[in-house]
Amino acid sequence: MYDFCMSDFQLEMGDSISGLLADGVEGTPWVGATIKMDRRRGLVVEVPYLQGVDGGQFDHVRHWFESRKAPTNMELLTPEGTVGLFGIVWLGYRAPFGAWKASVGKLQPSVAVLESREGRFEDPLVIDEVYSWIDGMNVWSGLSAVSIEPLVDEKNIANELTLKVKSEMVFEWAQGDANMRIQSIWSEESESDGYQRKVLIADDVSLVSSFRSGPRSFDDHYREQQKVCHLMTFMFGRQLFIRRHALRDERFSYMIPGREDPIKPRIQLISSRTFADSVRDVPSRDKLSDPLANFQMVGMGGMEVWSAEYEKWERFILPSVNVLGREGVFAEDVILSTSMSMEAAGELIGECVGEECLKGSGRNIPVSLCIYRCLRVLELELSSEFGGMVALSRAIANTYNAIKHSSRGCFPDGREVSVVCDLSKLIVRLLALHVAKVDLNSCIRSYVSTALGKIITKMAYWSMSIDENGKWCYEE
Repeated sequence: MYDFCMSDFQLEMGDSISGLLADGVEGTPWVGATIKMDRRRGLVVEVPYLQGVDGGQFDHVRHWFESRKAPTNMELLTPEGTVGLFGIVWLGYRAPFGAWKASVGKLQPSVAVLESREGRFEDPLVIDEVYSWIDGMNVWSGLSAVSIEPLVDEKNIANELTLKVKSEMVFEWAQGDANMRIQSIWSEESESDGYQRKVLIADDVSLVSSFRSGPRSFDDHYREQQKVCHLMTFMFGRQLFIRRHALRDERFSYMIPGREDPIKPRIQLISSRTFADSVRDVPSRDKLSDPLANFQMVGMGGMEVWSAEYEKWERFILPSVNVLGREGVFAEDVILSTSMSMEAAGELIGECVGEECLKGSGRNIPVSLCIYRCLRVLELELSSEFGGMVALSRAIANTYNAIKHSSRGCFPDGREVSVVCDLSKLIVRLLALHVAKVDLNSCIRSYVSTALGKIITKMAYWSMSIDENGKWCYEE
Protein backbone atom coordinates (compact mmCIF):
# COMPACT_ATOMS: atom_id res chain seq x y z
CA MET A 1 0.00 0.00 0.00
CA TYR A 2 1.42 3.37 -0.98
CA ASP A 3 1.27 5.93 1.82
CA PHE A 4 1.71 9.59 2.55
CA CYS A 5 5.04 9.84 4.35
CA MET A 6 5.61 12.03 7.38
CA SER A 7 9.34 12.17 6.61
CA ASP A 8 12.07 10.30 4.82
CA PHE A 9 13.86 9.78 8.13
CA GLN A 10 15.06 6.19 8.55
CA LEU A 11 17.60 4.50 10.80
CA GLU A 12 19.71 1.72 9.36
CA MET A 13 22.29 -0.61 10.88
CA GLY A 14 25.45 1.27 11.87
CA ASP A 15 23.74 4.68 11.87
CA SER A 16 24.53 7.15 14.62
CA ILE A 17 22.79 10.50 15.06
CA SER A 18 22.97 13.17 17.76
CA GLY A 19 20.28 15.44 19.12
CA LEU A 20 18.60 16.86 22.20
CA LEU A 21 16.97 14.49 24.68
CA ALA A 22 13.68 15.60 26.24
CA ASP A 23 12.16 13.76 29.22
CA GLY A 24 8.81 15.58 29.23
CA VAL A 25 9.28 16.87 32.78
CA GLU A 26 8.56 20.59 33.07
CA GLY A 27 11.58 22.64 34.06
CA THR A 28 14.30 20.09 33.36
CA PRO A 29 16.86 21.16 30.74
CA TRP A 30 17.22 19.22 27.54
CA VAL A 31 20.54 17.42 27.21
CA GLY A 32 22.64 16.29 24.30
CA ALA A 33 22.49 12.59 23.40
CA THR A 34 23.46 10.22 20.60
CA ILE A 35 21.42 7.27 19.38
CA LYS A 36 23.30 4.36 17.80
CA MET A 37 22.17 1.32 15.82
CA ASP A 38 24.79 -1.11 17.05
CA ARG A 39 24.91 -4.61 15.52
CA ARG A 40 25.93 -6.22 18.80
CA ARG A 41 24.11 -4.17 21.45
CA GLY A 42 21.06 -3.04 19.50
CA LEU A 43 19.58 0.42 19.88
CA VAL A 44 21.59 2.42 22.44
CA VAL A 45 21.24 6.03 23.61
CA GLU A 46 24.41 7.62 25.04
CA VAL A 47 24.02 10.71 27.23
CA PRO A 48 27.09 12.79 28.23
CA TYR A 49 26.87 14.78 31.48
CA LEU A 50 29.05 16.37 34.15
CA GLN A 51 29.70 15.35 37.73
CA GLY A 52 29.54 18.23 40.20
CA VAL A 53 30.26 21.79 39.00
CA ASP A 54 27.48 22.34 36.43
CA GLY A 55 25.10 24.75 38.13
CA GLY A 56 22.46 22.03 38.45
CA GLN A 57 22.17 21.56 34.70
CA PHE A 58 22.76 17.81 34.89
CA ASP A 59 21.19 17.00 38.27
CA HIS A 60 18.31 15.09 36.67
CA VAL A 61 20.67 13.16 34.36
CA ARG A 62 22.91 12.11 37.26
CA HIS A 63 19.79 10.91 39.05
CA TRP A 64 18.81 8.75 36.03
CA PHE A 65 22.05 6.83 36.11
CA GLU A 66 23.01 6.76 39.78
CA SER A 67 19.53 5.65 40.85
CA ARG A 68 19.09 3.46 37.75
CA LYS A 69 15.66 5.06 37.28
CA ALA A 70 15.49 6.86 33.96
CA PRO A 71 12.13 8.08 32.64
CA THR A 72 10.24 5.31 30.85
CA ASN A 73 9.55 7.41 27.74
CA MET A 74 11.60 10.21 26.15
CA GLU A 75 12.12 11.90 22.80
CA LEU A 76 15.34 12.61 20.93
CA LEU A 77 15.08 15.64 18.64
CA THR A 78 17.62 15.35 15.82
CA PRO A 79 18.30 17.38 12.66
CA GLU A 80 16.69 14.54 10.66
CA GLY A 81 13.56 14.16 12.77
CA THR A 82 12.22 13.06 16.14
CA VAL A 83 12.83 9.61 17.63
CA GLY A 84 10.29 8.50 20.25
CA LEU A 85 11.89 6.24 22.87
CA PHE A 86 9.57 3.94 24.84
CA GLY A 87 10.11 1.38 27.59
CA ILE A 88 13.57 2.75 28.43
CA VAL A 89 15.86 0.66 30.63
CA TRP A 90 19.16 1.57 32.31
CA LEU A 91 22.29 0.03 30.76
CA GLY A 92 25.06 1.66 32.80
CA TYR A 93 27.31 4.67 33.05
CA ARG A 94 30.97 5.61 33.18
CA ALA A 95 31.96 8.40 35.59
CA PRO A 96 35.68 9.34 35.52
CA PHE A 97 37.22 11.11 38.50
CA GLY A 98 40.24 13.29 39.06
CA ALA A 99 39.94 15.38 35.91
CA TRP A 100 37.53 17.69 34.11
CA LYS A 101 35.90 14.97 31.99
CA ALA A 102 32.37 14.17 30.91
CA SER A 103 30.57 11.12 32.25
CA VAL A 104 28.57 9.00 29.80
CA GLY A 105 25.40 7.11 30.64
CA LYS A 106 23.73 4.53 28.43
CA LEU A 107 20.02 3.78 28.02
CA GLN A 108 18.16 1.30 25.86
CA PRO A 109 14.56 1.69 24.69
CA SER A 110 12.47 -1.43 24.16
CA VAL A 111 10.80 0.34 21.21
CA ALA A 112 11.85 3.33 19.13
CA VAL A 113 9.47 5.13 16.76
CA LEU A 114 10.83 7.54 14.19
CA GLU A 115 8.30 10.28 14.78
CA SER A 116 6.94 12.43 17.59
CA ARG A 117 3.78 11.23 19.33
CA GLU A 118 0.86 13.45 20.26
CA GLY A 119 -0.16 13.51 23.90
CA ARG A 120 1.53 12.94 27.23
CA PHE A 121 5.08 11.62 27.46
CA GLU A 122 4.31 9.18 30.25
CA ASP A 123 1.51 7.35 28.40
CA PRO A 124 2.51 3.77 27.50
CA LEU A 125 2.96 3.10 23.81
CA VAL A 126 -0.15 1.46 22.37
CA ILE A 127 -0.58 0.99 18.64
CA ASP A 128 -3.50 0.64 16.23
CA GLU A 129 -1.67 -1.39 13.56
CA VAL A 130 1.76 -3.03 13.35
CA TYR A 131 3.26 -4.02 9.99
CA SER A 132 6.03 -6.62 9.84
CA TRP A 133 8.13 -7.89 6.96
CA ILE A 134 9.12 -11.55 7.36
CA ASP A 135 11.42 -13.82 5.36
CA GLY A 136 9.51 -15.94 2.87
CA MET A 137 6.21 -14.05 3.13
CA ASN A 138 6.30 -13.10 -0.57
CA VAL A 139 6.65 -16.76 -1.62
CA TRP A 140 4.31 -18.22 0.98
CA SER A 141 1.44 -15.82 0.30
CA GLY A 142 1.85 -15.69 -3.47
CA LEU A 143 0.78 -12.03 -3.42
CA SER A 144 2.22 -9.25 -5.54
CA ALA A 145 1.40 -5.59 -5.95
CA VAL A 146 2.94 -5.41 -9.42
CA SER A 147 1.61 -6.72 -12.73
CA ILE A 148 3.56 -6.33 -15.97
CA GLU A 149 2.08 -6.69 -19.45
CA PRO A 150 4.34 -6.33 -22.50
CA LEU A 151 2.76 -5.33 -25.83
CA VAL A 152 4.27 -6.43 -29.13
CA ASP A 153 4.04 -5.01 -32.65
CA GLU A 154 3.29 -6.84 -35.90
CA LYS A 155 6.86 -8.16 -35.93
CA ASN A 156 6.38 -9.69 -32.48
CA ILE A 157 8.81 -7.21 -30.97
CA ALA A 158 7.95 -5.75 -27.57
CA ASN A 159 7.63 -2.00 -27.99
CA GLU A 160 5.45 -1.11 -25.01
CA LEU A 161 5.29 -2.17 -21.39
CA THR A 162 2.30 -1.66 -19.14
CA LEU A 163 3.21 -1.78 -15.45
CA LYS A 164 0.41 -1.61 -12.90
CA VAL A 165 0.95 -1.34 -9.15
CA LYS A 166 -1.93 -1.91 -6.78
CA SER A 167 -2.02 -3.03 -3.17
CA GLU A 168 -4.19 -6.06 -2.52
CA MET A 169 -5.51 -7.01 0.92
CA VAL A 170 -6.36 -10.57 0.00
CA PHE A 171 -5.98 -12.65 3.17
CA GLU A 172 -7.62 -11.72 6.47
CA TRP A 173 -8.56 -13.81 9.50
CA ALA A 174 -9.24 -13.53 13.24
CA GLN A 175 -6.89 -14.62 16.03
CA GLY A 176 -8.90 -14.20 19.21
CA ASP A 177 -9.25 -10.45 19.70
CA ALA A 178 -6.69 -9.78 16.94
CA ASN A 179 -7.41 -9.15 13.29
CA MET A 180 -4.61 -10.41 11.05
CA ARG A 181 -4.07 -9.74 7.40
CA ILE A 182 -1.46 -10.34 4.74
CA GLN A 183 -1.30 -7.67 2.07
CA SER A 184 0.93 -6.65 -0.79
CA ILE A 185 2.57 -3.25 -0.41
CA TRP A 186 4.42 -1.18 -2.97
CA SER A 187 6.59 1.90 -2.87
CA GLU A 188 8.35 3.94 -5.51
CA GLU A 189 11.70 5.68 -5.59
CA SER A 190 13.19 7.66 -8.47
CA GLU A 191 16.88 8.10 -9.19
CA SER A 192 18.60 10.17 -11.84
CA ASP A 193 22.01 11.55 -12.67
CA GLY A 194 23.77 12.97 -15.68
CA TYR A 195 23.84 9.54 -17.29
CA GLN A 196 20.54 7.79 -16.63
CA ARG A 197 17.17 7.78 -14.91
CA LYS A 198 15.63 4.97 -12.85
CA VAL A 199 12.25 4.29 -11.30
CA LEU A 200 12.51 1.62 -8.64
CA ILE A 201 9.35 -0.21 -7.55
CA ALA A 202 9.53 -2.21 -4.31
CA ASP A 203 7.03 -5.08 -4.33
CA ASP A 204 6.66 -6.48 -0.82
CA VAL A 205 4.18 -8.41 1.31
CA SER A 206 3.54 -7.50 4.93
CA LEU A 207 1.84 -9.15 7.90
CA VAL A 208 -0.44 -6.64 9.64
CA SER A 209 -2.06 -6.96 13.07
CA SER A 210 -4.72 -4.91 14.82
CA PHE A 211 -7.12 -5.53 17.70
CA ARG A 212 -10.88 -5.16 17.77
CA SER A 213 -10.71 -3.92 21.37
CA GLY A 214 -8.48 -0.98 20.36
CA PRO A 215 -4.79 -0.04 20.39
CA ARG A 216 -2.46 -2.51 22.11
CA SER A 217 1.20 -2.70 23.12
CA PHE A 218 3.85 -3.76 20.64
CA ASP A 219 4.39 -6.96 22.65
CA ASP A 220 0.72 -7.91 22.12
CA HIS A 221 1.05 -7.35 18.36
CA TYR A 222 4.34 -9.26 18.27
CA ARG A 223 2.85 -12.21 20.16
CA GLU A 224 0.09 -12.63 17.56
CA GLN A 225 2.44 -12.15 14.62
CA GLN A 226 4.86 -14.69 16.06
CA LYS A 227 2.18 -17.38 15.78
CA VAL A 228 2.09 -16.82 12.02
CA CYS A 229 5.88 -16.76 11.80
CA HIS A 230 6.11 -20.08 13.66
CA LEU A 231 3.70 -21.79 11.27
CA MET A 232 5.75 -20.47 8.36
CA THR A 233 8.87 -21.90 10.01
CA PHE A 234 7.28 -25.36 9.91
CA MET A 235 6.22 -24.86 6.29
CA PHE A 236 9.69 -23.83 5.10
CA GLY A 237 11.61 -26.06 7.51
CA ARG A 238 14.05 -23.28 8.32
CA GLN A 239 14.50 -20.24 10.52
CA LEU A 240 12.65 -17.12 9.39
CA PHE A 241 13.31 -13.65 10.69
CA ILE A 242 11.39 -10.39 10.94
CA ARG A 243 13.38 -7.81 9.02
CA ARG A 244 11.55 -4.60 9.94
CA HIS A 245 8.43 -3.11 11.51
CA ALA A 246 6.22 -0.09 10.97
CA LEU A 247 3.20 1.27 12.76
CA ARG A 248 0.05 3.20 11.99
CA ASP A 249 -1.69 4.99 14.81
CA GLU A 250 -3.98 7.95 15.50
CA ARG A 251 -1.40 9.61 17.74
CA PHE A 252 1.20 9.52 14.96
CA SER A 253 -1.01 11.23 12.39
CA TYR A 254 -1.34 14.67 10.81
CA MET A 255 -3.87 16.76 8.91
CA ILE A 256 -3.60 18.39 5.50
CA PRO A 257 -5.76 21.28 4.20
CA GLY A 258 -8.97 20.22 2.48
CA ARG A 259 -9.07 16.78 4.10
CA GLU A 260 -11.36 15.85 6.98
CA ASP A 261 -9.69 12.61 8.08
CA PRO A 262 -6.16 12.56 9.50
CA ILE A 263 -3.35 10.99 7.48
CA LYS A 264 -1.90 7.98 9.27
CA PRO A 265 1.35 7.09 7.52
CA ARG A 266 3.42 3.99 8.11
CA ILE A 267 6.29 4.96 10.41
CA GLN A 268 9.39 2.91 11.11
CA LEU A 269 9.39 1.08 14.45
CA ILE A 270 12.49 -0.55 15.89
CA SER A 271 12.07 -3.21 18.59
CA SER A 272 14.73 -4.60 20.90
CA ARG A 273 12.91 -7.95 20.69
CA THR A 274 13.52 -8.37 16.96
CA PHE A 275 16.59 -6.20 16.48
CA ALA A 276 18.96 -9.19 16.43
CA ASP A 277 16.82 -10.92 13.79
CA SER A 278 17.02 -7.93 11.45
CA VAL A 279 20.79 -8.26 11.07
CA ARG A 280 20.81 -11.98 10.23
CA ASP A 281 21.87 -13.08 6.77
CA VAL A 282 18.95 -13.00 4.36
CA PRO A 283 18.21 -16.51 3.02
CA SER A 284 18.58 -17.10 -0.70
CA ARG A 285 15.51 -17.51 -2.91
CA ASP A 286 16.45 -21.17 -3.49
CA LYS A 287 16.09 -21.93 0.23
CA LEU A 288 12.59 -20.41 0.30
CA SER A 289 11.28 -21.65 -3.04
CA ASP A 290 9.50 -24.84 -1.94
CA PRO A 291 7.37 -24.69 1.23
CA LEU A 292 5.57 -27.79 2.45
CA ALA A 293 2.26 -25.94 2.05
CA ASN A 294 1.62 -22.37 0.95
CA PHE A 295 -0.98 -20.00 2.38
CA GLN A 296 -3.65 -21.03 -0.13
CA MET A 297 -3.33 -24.65 1.05
CA VAL A 298 -3.57 -23.66 4.71
CA GLY A 299 -6.31 -21.09 4.11
CA MET A 300 -7.85 -18.52 6.43
CA GLY A 301 -9.65 -21.35 8.23
CA GLY A 302 -6.37 -23.13 8.90
CA MET A 303 -4.82 -19.94 10.25
CA GLU A 304 -7.73 -19.44 12.64
CA VAL A 305 -7.47 -23.04 13.88
CA TRP A 306 -3.67 -22.76 14.27
CA SER A 307 -3.97 -19.62 16.39
CA ALA A 308 -6.83 -21.06 18.47
CA GLU A 309 -4.81 -24.23 19.19
CA TYR A 310 -1.45 -22.47 19.62
CA GLU A 311 -1.34 -22.29 23.42
CA LYS A 312 -2.56 -25.85 23.80
CA TRP A 313 0.14 -27.11 21.41
CA GLU A 314 2.89 -24.74 22.54
CA ARG A 315 4.98 -27.55 24.05
CA PHE A 316 4.98 -29.15 20.60
CA ILE A 317 5.60 -25.93 18.65
CA LEU A 318 8.40 -24.17 20.49
CA PRO A 319 11.11 -26.89 20.68
CA SER A 320 10.89 -27.56 16.94
CA VAL A 321 10.76 -23.95 15.69
CA ASN A 322 13.89 -23.36 17.75
CA VAL A 323 15.97 -25.82 15.69
CA LEU A 324 14.36 -26.17 12.25
CA GLY A 325 16.87 -24.98 9.69
CA ARG A 326 19.03 -23.21 12.27
CA GLU A 327 22.53 -22.55 10.98
CA GLY A 328 25.24 -24.69 12.57
CA VAL A 329 22.90 -26.84 14.65
CA PHE A 330 23.99 -30.43 15.37
CA ALA A 331 21.77 -33.26 14.12
CA GLU A 332 21.68 -34.59 17.69
CA ASP A 333 20.20 -31.28 18.89
CA VAL A 334 17.54 -31.48 16.19
CA ILE A 335 16.59 -34.99 17.33
CA LEU A 336 16.37 -33.94 20.98
CA SER A 337 14.15 -30.94 20.25
CA THR A 338 11.88 -32.60 17.68
CA SER A 339 11.47 -35.66 19.91
CA MET A 340 10.38 -33.37 22.74
CA SER A 341 7.83 -31.95 20.32
CA MET A 342 6.61 -35.42 19.35
CA GLU A 343 6.31 -36.40 23.02
CA ALA A 344 4.08 -33.40 23.65
CA ALA A 345 2.09 -34.07 20.47
CA GLY A 346 1.61 -37.74 21.31
CA GLU A 347 0.09 -36.91 24.69
CA LEU A 348 -2.33 -34.47 23.06
CA ILE A 349 -3.28 -36.82 20.23
CA GLY A 350 -4.34 -39.56 22.64
CA GLU A 351 -4.83 -43.28 22.08
CA CYS A 352 -4.60 -44.69 18.56
CA VAL A 353 -5.35 -48.06 17.03
CA GLY A 354 -2.43 -50.49 17.16
CA GLU A 355 -0.48 -48.86 19.98
CA GLU A 356 -0.90 -51.66 22.53
CA CYS A 357 2.46 -53.28 21.75
CA LEU A 358 4.27 -50.05 22.64
CA LYS A 359 2.67 -49.41 26.03
CA GLY A 360 5.00 -49.61 29.01
CA SER A 361 4.36 -50.78 32.55
CA GLY A 362 4.95 -47.40 34.19
CA ARG A 363 2.77 -44.31 34.43
CA ASN A 364 4.77 -42.33 31.86
CA ILE A 365 3.98 -42.73 28.19
CA PRO A 366 6.99 -44.20 26.34
CA VAL A 367 8.58 -41.96 23.70
CA SER A 368 8.09 -44.65 21.07
CA LEU A 369 4.33 -44.65 21.77
CA CYS A 370 4.14 -40.85 21.35
CA ILE A 371 6.01 -41.07 18.06
CA TYR A 372 3.72 -43.86 16.88
CA ARG A 373 0.67 -41.70 17.58
CA CYS A 374 2.21 -38.90 15.51
CA LEU A 375 2.87 -41.25 12.61
CA ARG A 376 -0.59 -42.77 12.91
CA VAL A 377 -2.50 -39.49 12.61
CA LEU A 378 -0.35 -38.48 9.64
CA GLU A 379 -1.13 -41.76 7.81
CA LEU A 380 2.23 -41.79 6.06
CA GLU A 381 2.86 -44.37 3.37
CA LEU A 382 6.07 -45.99 4.55
CA SER A 383 8.25 -48.22 2.39
CA SER A 384 9.62 -51.57 3.58
CA GLU A 385 12.99 -50.01 4.48
CA PHE A 386 11.37 -48.50 7.57
CA GLY A 387 10.03 -51.82 8.87
CA GLY A 388 6.53 -50.51 9.51
CA MET A 389 5.06 -47.79 11.72
CA VAL A 390 5.76 -49.53 15.04
CA ALA A 391 9.35 -50.37 14.05
CA LEU A 392 10.06 -46.84 12.87
CA SER A 393 8.65 -45.41 16.10
CA ARG A 394 11.00 -47.63 18.09
CA ALA A 395 14.01 -46.75 15.93
CA ILE A 396 13.47 -43.01 16.34
CA ALA A 397 12.86 -43.36 20.09
CA ASN A 398 15.95 -45.56 20.56
CA THR A 399 18.14 -43.02 18.78
CA TYR A 400 16.68 -40.19 20.85
CA ASN A 401 17.21 -42.06 24.12
CA ALA A 402 20.75 -43.07 23.16
CA ILE A 403 21.61 -39.40 22.64
CA LYS A 404 19.83 -38.17 25.76
CA HIS A 405 20.83 -40.76 28.36
CA SER A 406 24.48 -41.41 29.21
CA SER A 407 23.50 -44.79 30.67
CA ARG A 408 22.92 -45.99 27.09
CA GLY A 409 26.69 -45.94 26.46
CA CYS A 410 28.20 -44.48 23.31
CA PHE A 411 26.40 -42.06 21.05
CA PRO A 412 24.46 -43.74 18.23
CA ASP A 413 25.99 -44.31 14.80
CA GLY A 414 26.25 -41.10 12.78
CA ARG A 415 24.36 -42.64 9.85
CA GLU A 416 21.43 -43.47 12.08
CA VAL A 417 21.50 -39.96 13.56
CA SER A 418 21.41 -38.45 10.06
CA VAL A 419 18.40 -40.50 8.97
CA VAL A 420 16.45 -39.95 12.21
CA CYS A 421 17.19 -36.22 12.03
CA ASP A 422 15.67 -36.01 8.52
CA LEU A 423 12.66 -38.11 9.50
CA SER A 424 11.99 -36.15 12.70
CA LYS A 425 12.05 -32.81 10.88
CA LEU A 426 9.58 -34.06 8.29
CA ILE A 427 7.24 -35.50 10.94
CA VAL A 428 7.03 -32.32 13.05
CA ARG A 429 6.47 -30.19 9.95
CA LEU A 430 3.54 -32.39 8.95
CA LEU A 431 2.21 -32.34 12.50
CA ALA A 432 1.96 -28.54 12.26
CA LEU A 433 -0.55 -29.05 9.43
CA HIS A 434 -2.38 -31.55 11.64
CA VAL A 435 -2.66 -28.91 14.38
CA ALA A 436 -4.12 -26.45 11.83
CA LYS A 437 -6.49 -29.21 10.59
CA VAL A 438 -5.18 -28.93 7.03
CA ASP A 439 -5.85 -31.96 4.83
CA LEU A 440 -2.80 -33.44 3.12
CA ASN A 441 -3.75 -32.87 -0.50
CA SER A 442 -1.99 -34.35 -3.50
CA CYS A 443 0.59 -31.53 -3.64
CA ILE A 444 1.56 -31.99 0.02
CA ARG A 445 1.66 -35.79 -0.34
CA SER A 446 3.88 -35.41 -3.40
CA TYR A 447 6.23 -33.24 -1.33
CA VAL A 448 6.26 -35.89 1.42
CA SER A 449 6.87 -38.70 -1.07
CA THR A 450 9.86 -36.83 -2.50
CA ALA A 451 11.26 -36.14 0.98
CA LEU A 452 10.90 -39.78 2.03
CA GLY A 453 12.47 -40.84 -1.26
CA LYS A 454 15.57 -38.78 -0.47
CA ILE A 455 15.82 -40.42 2.96
CA ILE A 456 15.47 -43.88 1.42
CA THR A 457 18.20 -43.04 -1.10
CA LYS A 458 20.48 -42.05 1.77
CA MET A 459 19.70 -45.33 3.57
CA ALA A 460 20.36 -47.33 0.39
CA TYR A 461 23.74 -45.62 -0.03
CA TRP A 462 24.68 -46.80 3.45
CA SER A 463 22.98 -50.20 2.92
CA MET A 464 20.86 -49.73 6.02
CA SER A 465 17.26 -50.49 6.98
CA ILE A 466 15.07 -51.01 10.04
CA ASP A 467 13.82 -54.46 11.00
CA GLU A 468 10.40 -55.22 12.48
CA ASN A 469 11.77 -54.77 16.02
CA GLY A 470 13.05 -51.28 15.35
CA LYS A 471 16.72 -52.32 15.11
CA TRP A 472 19.07 -50.87 12.52
CA CYS A 473 20.35 -53.44 10.02
CA TYR A 474 23.31 -53.12 7.67
CA GLU A 475 23.97 -55.29 4.64
CA GLU A 476 27.47 -56.60 4.20
